[in-house]
Amino acid sequence: MPGVMATVHTFGRDLGFHVHVHVLCTAGGLREDGVWQPVKIFPAKQYRRLWQYYLLKLLRQKLKGDRGAQRLIGSLHRKYSGGFIVNVMSQYKNGRKAAAYCCRYTGRPPISEKRILDYDGEQVRIGYKDYRDGQDKELVLSADEFLLRLLQHVWPRYQRAVHYYGLYQPSRRKQHFRKVVEASRYAQQALPVPALPRWQRLLLAVGVKEFVCQKCQQAMVLDKIRFRKRSYGAQVSKGTGPPGGAGTPGGSGPQLTLPLSPVWI
Repeated sequence: MPGVMATVHTFGRDLGFHVHVHVLCTAGGLREDGVWQPVKIFPAKQYRRLWQYYLLKLLRQKLKGDRGAQRLIGSLHRKYSGGFIVNVMSQYKNGRKAAAYCCRYTGRPPISEKRILDYDGEQVRIGYKDYRDGQDKELVLSADEFLLRLLQHVWPRYQRAVHYYGLYQPSRRKQHFRKVVEASRYAQQALPVPALPRWQRLLLAVGVKEFVCQKCQQAMVLDKIRFRKRSYGAQVSKGTGPPGGAGTPGGSGPQLTLPLSPVWI
């Protein structure tokens, strides 16, 4: 039984509607006797045919009453005799690099802020790299067209873009977790890491970020972190806040002051 995680992306680099799936699969599977069976060969050509067959088969079943869709599906079978595109990448050396891949694609937005090069109140200029020729290009869109391109990639509420199968399936994780740890040579990486308190996670996230004042364009340094006031009056367990700034019920949350230079104003 392998572990498979699939993330559905609907966007291309130019924000066009380009549906594709990123799949992370274990290089092997767990046998019933608890032994890990490695698999080193992934036949890309065979996967192309299988991907085409199962995808079009499910679409044919889903769109059973749509004659136009049935004709289109039949033409896709004939047109792409070699199967649909499947890019089999090399395996990752360890679990941490595989986890970095997961985090990159599971939480990736359609476009990052740094790719929005300019906005003059009417038109938006974005930059992207064309995967067809490897060239860096720019695209100018009206504000309305930019928003329409962006919003077409917003998933409906409660719709999941990430799906898990095999050993990664939520109902099987606890059942097979101990066997996987015993069979894996990366046992220490497979063990769960206790979650850090919220203020520590926030500090790690923003502590390395460079801040620039929007008015004077001078460098700013993070001086303190202050959480919003608790409006629900929840109890705060002891020892959960940062040193010297634990939150109090009904009052302001933890405040973190760092030994850094003052913030530019």
